[in-house]
Amino acid sequence: MYGKFVDQFDRKVVLQASIVIFLAGSILCGVAHNMTELIVLCVLQGLGGGLMVVTMAAIANVIPPANTAAFRACSAACTVWRRSSVRCWAAFLVEHLSWR
Repeated sequence: MYGKFVDQFDRKVVLQASIVIFLAGSILCGVAHNMTELIVLCVLQGLGGGLMVVTMAAIANVIPPANTAAFRACSAACTVWRRSSVRCWAAFLVEHLSWR
């Protein structure tokens, strides 16, 4: 879906829109009052998933083809590290404070 949007609209606009959707979903997840609300808002947050797609498309345009694979591998490793560290912090906060 985001690939088609990038073809039709400016890449910068699509990236900014996906950031806004993701941030709005994240904020709303933080103020969820029950589990059903949290699940629905996580779906909204997931609709902002164009961040990776649009970023990879931008990388393909900027990085020479010979170096693209190495750059994407480093990017994927950083993504895994970021996600795992965020989940560790989230688990710590939920354990010691509250899930909200």
